Amino acid sequence: MDVDYHRDINSFEDHIKLYAGTAIVKEADFLTASEKLVDVKDYAPFDDRSPDILWTNLVSHLSKQGYHVATFDLTSPDIKKMLVPMS
Repeated sequence: MDVDYHRDINSFEDHIKLYAGTAIVKEADFLTASEKLVDVKDYAPFDDRSPDILWTNLVSHLSKQGYHVATFDLTSPDIKKMLVPMS
């Protein structure tokens, strides 16, 4: 698929069009590849009262499982300009 992601993918609709009905949909196969099924109700939700609290809980959860966390802001320009500052 010949896509200039920076030029061509600028809206939520563009993201939908990219994955829905194109060959790239195969890139998401890992989401359903596991044969192990779990009941979502068996997992408590992360505390999401604020982004900072959610982030802290997520990092703590992953750290306890032996993972090291590195992040990068990959927010597309169209989404970034729609964000409302939270205080």
